[in-house]
Amino acid sequence: MFTFSLAAVHGCAFPNSMIEEEENSISESSSSRGRYVREVTLQERSNCGPEDDQPAIRVNTTARVRALREQMSHMGLNAYIIPTDDEHQTVAGLESTT
Repeated sequence: MFTFSLAAVHGCAFPNSMIEEEENSISESSSSRGRYVREVTLQERSNCGPEDDQPAIRVNTTARVRALREQMSHMGLNAYIIPTDDEHQTVAGLESTT
């Protein structure tokens, strides 16, 4: 059961009622952690329309992602893996291969 009042999907908040409705339709084969993938339309998102005020903390990461992809390309990397067992996404214990 979800206990939070808002859920974030791609940086947009959803009222708890939408999450509860979706929770009722999740199959028993879902992850024990309660995670699932759901397609969301722009009309279902709160505060994500072109005329809506944008949060003060919103960051356009387009240039940062482009720079990361370029650096990875120069290193011959196509992807990287972030394991889901580390909630804080730390890199402790990883050794550099360079």
